[in-house]
Amino acid sequence: MLSGKLITFEGIDGCGKTTVANLVQSKLLAANAKPFNIVLEAEPTRTAVGTLLRDVLRWETNRDLHYTEFMAYLMMADRSRHYWNKMEPMLAQGCHIFCDRYKWSSYAYQSAGGMDLEYLVELNRTTPPPDLVVLFNISPEQAFARIKATRTHTEMFDNLEILTKIANVYQLLSSGHNKFFKESDYTTVVTVDASKPLAEVVSVTAGAVGNFLNCRLT
Repeated sequence: MLSGKLITFEGIDGCGKTTVANLVQSKLLAANAKPFNIVLEAEPTRTAVGTLLRDVLRWETNRDLHYTEFMAYLMMADRSRHYWNKMEPMLAQGCHIFCDRYKWSSYAYQSAGGMDLEYLVELNRTTPPPDLVVLFNISPEQAFARIKATRTHTEMFDNLEILTKIANVYQLLSSGHNKFFKESDYTTVVTVDASKPLAEVVSVTAGAVGNFLNCRLT
């Protein structure tokens, strides 16, 4: 049994999850003595496959179904290597991991691109579910406004219509009432209102994650 916990940060682009993950990691590490440890990870990774995915997301504008399927298989391969080669050994040593995107991102983004959600869930059973999903909820309109205000370029999914579809899938996944999950696919889910000021979002997230890990907050 793994002694470390895998906690994933999920949400549509522009929700602020990457910033929050970094700040919560710093807050909890400062409040807890070693051997308590939290490592930040992200998907796509920085491996050859992950780098290819990042390049595709940055430069490609083709959103047809065949391209979506191509990306789904790349992401599954990248995730499988990431988990079994890197994250699982750290979890076995008692290290907690904050992963910026994991399985739910594949479900949400590729199904919004036209793939069957049930098939995506089956495809991604090569890796186990996370111990905790922190889902950052924000309206697609507010997220898109943030993207336009902070990015000098747009990526494949930086589109209000697509963001709305992705947000709808995330809501379905977090409802706990869908036909696509087997019992082994379910995990603990915490939802955070990402429309609030950053300090409040960090405080709420740190409280939820700290309680889950049974660690000090200050």
